[in-house]
Amino acid sequence: MPLCYTTFMERAVLLQLGLIALGVVGFAIAYYIRRKKRLYAPLTCPLGSECDTVIHSRYSTILDIPVELLGAYYYTLITLAHTAFLFFPALGTPFVNALLLGTTTTALAFSFYLTVIQLIALKKLCTWCLISATICGIIFFMELFVSGLTLAEFFEIITASNF
Repeated sequence: MPLCYTTFMERAVLLQLGLIALGVVGFAIAYYIRRKKRLYAPLTCPLGSECDTVIHSRYSTILDIPVELLGAYYYTLITLAHTAFLFFPALGTPFVNALLLGTTTTALAFSFYLTVIQLIALKKLCTWCLISATICGIIFFMELFVSGLTLAEFFEIITASNF
């Protein structure tokens, strides 16, 4: 059945399944990077980029926490939250969706920061890191859709808040 003929509930389930899948793929990337780092094994990086240089750089931790662990926690949160929403839709309250959107916004901003570090400070790119950043971007837009906000409304809320 074409997507345009699906019901609202079917689209909601497809959206939840997509977010779960992205969470699992993101977690797998974070786990792969973490495992290779702990074993001091070279990281096989697609497209001939220099992942080892990036993942062993001084930018690979924040407050002594490896960034791949932060990614693994984030992707686990996304996966568990949207799995719970599939089985218990009432958990997906506006407040919970706002928390997830805020968390996702933070993850996307941090991914953007790390990408800029790769480009400017390190002058090396890690394909796995870029794939993870892309996944964060896709999750952000999917979470934005789930929240029911338009992009303009979201930016209005962000700019109006007093951090």
